[in-house]
Amino acid sequence: MKFLNSNTVFFRKNKLTMAFIFALGSVSLLACTPDNEVTGSLDQNEFIDRVSERGVFDDWDVNDDNQLSEDEWSQHDEYNLIYESWDQDGDGQLSENEFHEGLYRHYDGNNSGDIEEKEWSEAKNAGWMDI
Repeated sequence: MKFLNSNTVFFRKNKLTMAFIFALGSVSLLACTPDNEVTGSLDQNEFIDRVSERGVFDDWDVNDDNQLSEDEWSQHDEYNLIYESWDQDGDGQLSENEFHEGLYRHYDGNNSGDIEEKEWSEAKNAGWMDI
């Protein structure tokens, strides 16, 4: 078992966040700001629609079986820390739904149920997004 010190955990968390943003490089603030209900935030369905439109899951699903296996996931070393927490049914694979829901929870930093403009702005200011 590998033990991590606080510096390693901090680095891995930052690396994880950067990798997520890299994977979602096509999701920009401008693309996500106009929500369907003009509330200034994206609810989970709006967010998933935007991510689905951009084919993020399909990019990761190398064998096109509509599941992310642990092998496909582990090609992105930074993500191993959260794979199990996103695998809600514990079958060892991420369905597209589990992937989208996990990604949404990741971005909904204040757990409000909406990804607010402030959360996108904070991500931008932290250098997480290329917008």
